[in-house]
Amino acid sequence: SDYVEYIHEQEVLWNKEELSFPLKGKIGRLRVDHKNSEFTIMDLKTTSKSLSSFKSSFEQYHYARQMAAYEVAGAQFCKENYGRAYKPSHRHLIIAVETTGSFRAGRFIIRRSTIEEGLVQYNALLDRLQYHFETGDWVNDYEYAKDGAYYLWARRLVASPHQ
Repeated sequence: SDYVEYIHEQEVLWNKEELSFPLKGKIGRLRVDHKNSEFTIMDLKTTSKSLSSFKSSFEQYHYARQMAAYEVAGAQFCKENYGRAYKPSHRHLIIAVETTGSFRAGRFIIRRSTIEEGLVQYNALLDRLQYHFETGDWVNDYEYAKDGAYYLWARRLVASPHQ
């Protein structure tokens, strides 16, 4: 369609007012729907594990946080290049390709709730970086400096609706 544009390997640079450092991202593939003023992030990942195990890789490598960062970068790119705000679609996806075994490819659609969780993680990471830039202390952990101690939590193995 004339309304849809695909942009590949797009580097985006921007500043966030409350941060004392610039931000930069590189989006693998961006689908821009001009008719609906929305964009979709599409990312390619490889995995040495089976596609059925990709969920654990997604968590291990903090891909929710990465996809949230790409979404922020995508919104910034659209605003700068098209002169108006574009909203993120609900269809961001990762194409994962096995590098062993059958070399299968699988499509993983990222839920809105996962992006929102990733956005919380992304903003927490930016807060951590801002702390280190402000203090110049790159040795001591943010949590220890903030709380004066480390806190340990037991991981709940069984979720109860009453927790």
